[in-house]
Amino acid sequence: MKRRFLVSLLTCLTLVFGAGLSACNENNSATQSGNGEQSSPNEEVEIPVVVGTEGLLYEKIEGKDEYAFTGFGSITEGDIVIASHIDGLPVTTIENRYSFIYKSDMTITIPHTVTKIANRAFYMCQGLTNINIPDSVTSIGESVFPLTFTLQYNEKDNGKYLGNENNPYLYFAEVDSREITSFTIDETCKFVAERAFYDCEGLTSIEIPDSVVSIGENAFYNCSTLQYNEKDGAKYLGNRNTPYLYLAGAVSPDITNLTVAETCKFIGTSALYDCDSLTSVTLPATVTSISSYAFYDCNNLTNI
Repeated sequence: MKRRFLVSLLTCLTLVFGAGLSACNENNSATQSGNGEQSSPNEEVEIPVVVGTEGLLYEKIEGKDEYAFTGFGSITEGDIVIASHIDGLPVTTIENRYSFIYKSDMTITIPHTVTKIANRAFYMCQGLTNINIPDSVTSIGESVFPLTFTLQYNEKDNGKYLGNENNPYLYFAEVDSREITSFTIDETCKFVAERAFYDCEGLTSIEIPDSVVSIGENAFYNCSTLQYNEKDGAKYLGNRNTPYLYLAGAVSPDITNLTVAETCKFIGTSALYDCDSLTSVTLPATVTSISSYAFYDCNNLTNI
């Protein structure tokens, strides 16, 4: 009799705990959303859609389910907000379509979906005073803001930057004075504009952080007193931890072969110009960009 009672008791306990565990598993398979509703832990967080200013021009990118912003249309006044989506598809590119705006005190807001700002995208936007560049941008072309004289920059340590509220130093445009002797690019910077240090003849040292993913053409043109980090017959720029980030040139034009440092990411404009004796160059996989005329007039170069 006792035995039968114990068996019955164990059976009941098993059923109770089994039901409890089942309920716990069901509860743990969902997470609480901010409003108390249940949601799956694998559920993607919805990115808000930015509604753009009416009248702006967009075109679907050929072969992609994406759109490009291509112009301001007939808009001549008011701040500009570029849409994040058109017909449910993301706007990923800002392109140049000879879009001129001459109104003063204008702000342009670029959405979080944009990853590329093409060459001359805001060329001749004379009235542009403020622009918001989101962290989502991974590529910025040449001459994006060359004649935007009214543009207000985020200034830091004699440098002029553009960016967004969270990262105001995303894009380094130029120095505040050509008389600088040393400069450290902000560690959050990703882009260095073309001609950023052009004609800084007194500049002797510069720190380029590892965060930089792009350096424009002629960024260090005519920086005649700049001191380089030399390695295996080549001259580099970089930082204390990565001194060989940017290949600027050869120590001697008579160099015959060159193995580029394994940490190098950029081959600068005219870096090996007129190295007529150069026959072989070995590039590491770390190199992400080679500027124009990097190997110009290397007439005997046969192996890269």
